Amino acid sequence: MAIGYLPLALVRLNFRELATNNSTQRLVAGYPAMQQFIQYLENNYISDNGNFPAQLWNVFHRDNDTRTNNHVEGFHQRWNNIIGRAHPSLWLFLRKMKDEQHLLEITVASAGRGEAPPHRRRKWCTLQQRITRLRDEYLNGKRTLQR
Repeated sequence: MAIGYLPLALVRLNFRELATNNSTQRLVAGYPAMQQFIQYLENNYISDNGNFPAQLWNVFHRDNDTRTNNHVEGFHQRWNNIIGRAHPSLWLFLRKMKDEQHLLEITVASAGRGEAPPHRRRKWCTLQQRITRLRDEYLNGKRTLQR
């Protein structure tokens, strides 16, 4: 669902439209558990008093390129590989933390010198440019949600 890219004021309205349109209702008729899933999404993500209100996950007004938490997942994967075991000793953990701090200091220093950040794949750059263009067209009145 691309609902996270809609303006915050339109999230609930468009979710309701999606949940009640004919296509969704046919799907629910074939798979009754789908209605429970829709209700779960509404209770936890769409409702203002849900566990994860739209203000938390909506990305419409974000100006940065981070749309996912893949960088966090990547760090955890790398960290688990560095540690190499489920229950490291305190000394191993501290040594690896110091090594990680040293790498971070090197990265910060290279950014301070103006070096380019790591290369992003072309397809992700193109996708981000398209999302930015569509958002700008919507904000400037050149695009509606129907087009």
